[in-house]
Amino acid sequence: MKNLVYKRLMIMVLLISMSITVIFAEDIDFGSVEDNAMRNARNDARKDTNSALWFGAGCMLSFWGIAGAYLILPSPKIKSILGKSSEYVAVYTDEYKSEAKRIQTKYAMEGCIASGVAYGIYSLMIMFVPYTYY
Repeated sequence: MKNLVYKRLMIMVLLISMSITVIFAEDIDFGSVEDNAMRNARNDARKDTNSALWFGAGCMLSFWGIAGAYLILPSPKIKSILGKSSEYVAVYTDEYKSEAKRIQTKYAMEGCIASGVAYGIYSLMIMFVPYTYY
């Protein structure tokens, strides 16, 4: 009997404390639709962009690789925007394209610089290393 009284008392205390918590709880802000769309778009663009491809394009094509990286706009995957609001889709698509373009251009520039440095070192080696005839 005593055990039953303690259980009921504990349940009452728990219910009262939960009621007070709910009354004084503030609304939790999970961010606006734009913030979530932008965050998701940046993460997906980083995940989807092939950095090795654009680095290689910068190495092989030099300036044209950088121009291609800047001009080619990738589109987001449909599964990322399927079932979302039109506002979310608009913000997500714009942010995805700008972030992917930034990443593509960055890696194409790095590839172009790396190939320029390699070509410069190779040129210096040819100029200053004596050629011996066998």
